[in-house]
Amino acid sequence: MKLLLLELLMFFQESQFSCDDFYKKELDPLAIEGKVSTKDIGEDFYNIFIVNDNGEKIHLRIIKNMAGFEIYNFIVKDSRISKKKGKRSIHVLTENKLDKSLKGKIFDKLCH
Repeated sequence: MKLLLLELLMFFQESQFSCDDFYKKELDPLAIEGKVSTKDIGEDFYNIFIVNDNGEKIHLRIIKNMAGFEIYNFIVKDSRISKKKGKRSIHVLTENKLDKSLKGKIFDKLCH
């Protein structure tokens, strides 16, 4: 019984990851310059699907935290997203469909 409990404890410790480590591996290497095609909410992440200007499809996973919630709610279909390779900040430009005005926002604190 103690062995089973120990194995479960080790499993949960291994499955935990830090926000910084996740974005260092998943986000920092990406270069994005394109438009949002769709978005959805997964079990652990906000999923944003982007078509880069060169036609490449990108699946951007954002951690479900307060910053991720803000990004997910700000982005709409056809929002312009840009992110430089090696950088962590995500630049978003969104058009208001009613009055055609543009709103832009830079998300640079993703682990809050």
